[in-house]
Amino acid sequence: MVSTHRSTEEGASSPGVLEGASPYPRVVPGTEIADAIRDAGRSAWQLGPAPSGVAVLVPILRLDVNGPGSLSWPSATPNPTAVLNERLALFLETQHEVAFGQLTEQDRTQWRRLWAAALHDIHGLSIFDVFEAAELHDKAHARKDIGEGRRLWKRLGYAWPWHFFDDPKGTPPAGWHSSGGPPALDATFEVWRSGRLSLMRFVDRAAARAA
Repeated sequence: MVSTHRSTEEGASSPGVLEGASPYPRVVPGTEIADAIRDAGRSAWQLGPAPSGVAVLVPILRLDVNGPGSLSWPSATPNPTAVLNERLALFLETQHEVAFGQLTEQDRTQWRRLWAAALHDIHGLSIFDVFEAAELHDKAHARKDIGEGRRLWKRLGYAWPWHFFDDPKGTPPAGWHSSGGPPALDATFEVWRSGRLSLMRFVDRAAARAA
């Protein structure tokens, strides 16, 4: 579901060029970041609950990062039906029980993959925990679901954090689950959480050197 809370875009100024080191806390998958997403009350996809009972929410941040030190507003809003089965897209947007009842087995498989990726990459659950939560046959199925879910999130666009991962398949950077990612991941999350684009003041120096 896309929430009706305030959009990140409200009251934002033109992005311009980003300067300085990231002053934001390191974002690392786990309970703390999942709780922060829930408490922020901003635009997000809503999936089913985690094993802890906490709702699985995926932030929607409609910004494009155009290389090291710059960003802009995207030219188009993500169209979920271009990526997801239409029935699933309808359910995620409405959270209506009638829409849920119309989901086919294929729809539910697609939903489970989105959920698995969010459990692993946002809530910080291990592959074994995802395997148990989804009641899959083995850990290989859990790995497949997580990988396919990442690809779906990446294709949906503006789903944090996958939209801001460099890998086209939505694979996190090395160390994501233990120590977080580059400054862009910290800054974009804070922009979404606060709704203040003016906070985006950083340069990913490592990326700049590699460019």
